[in-house]
Amino acid sequence: MSSSALNLVPTLKGNNWIQWSNIMTTYLQSQGLWLYVGGVIGLPDDPPSGATAAEILLRQTQIIEWRKADQMAIGAITLKIAPSLKTHIALSSTTTWENLRTHFGSITHGTAYKWVMKLLSLH
Repeated sequence: MSSSALNLVPTLKGNNWIQWSNIMTTYLQSQGLWLYVGGVIGLPDDPPSGATAAEILLRQTQIIEWRKADQMAIGAITLKIAPSLKTHIALSSTTTWENLRTHFGSITHGTAYKWVMKLLSLH
């Protein structure tokens, strides 16, 4: 994981979801982890019953590799959120992202007002 690139991601404090999620998504994409967070690459199924030893070993290796990548994504997300938000971290990166999006991703009247005021102050 590139720590210098991760330093470009701001800390999620709750009110900066849009900025944070855009930059964090880009970071996770650059590390090859977004496909796990986005649910495109799902956890492989357990080996089917009757699988050969070689098939079982291959599937177990695939599961371990998936879990490793998923944990890397959770780790990156966890490093860039405020300590008070760590209760939203889940056992998978997909669920973690959804928890954060659900809690901070909706645009409230206060957020819209803040954006309008910021735009007006630019003139």
